[in-house]
Amino acid sequence: MKNNLILSLSILSCNAFAYDYPDEHGKCWILDGRSIIQKCLIASGGGAGGTFTKFVVNKKDYYIEESNFCDEEVNCHILVGNSYENSKEARSYYRSIKNNKIIPKWEHGAWNCYQQIRGKMHICYSTPISPPKNQS
Repeated sequence: MKNNLILSLSILSCNAFAYDYPDEHGKCWILDGRSIIQKCLIASGGGAGGTFTKFVVNKKDYYIEESNFCDEEVNCHILVGNSYENSKEARSYYRSIKNNKIIPKWEHGAWNCYQQIRGKMHICYSTPISPPKNQS
């Protein structure tokens, strides 16, 4: 009986750390030569160790995983890919929603962009109201 109680509480405590944000409709920009801005569905959530974002553009999935554990310079580990298993290390930055130029910090409505460091994937997204999860 005591073991069942401990097992039940440990399962409940593990589930308490995971969360999902409501899905949002936004704009996604896949910088692949064609650079077409399209409507997309954005799902996100997280847990004790980090956050995830999933985009669905034309029935194709894109994943971003960001660690909550950052170094002294506030560099966080980011992975980007078409699946969690095939993700590669990436960097994040912002672009102006007005002219698509790179900007030093997030501003209302800006593109949140991610580019693989050793790969070709380069994606940006924007939602009507949400600031980036890692904004300071």
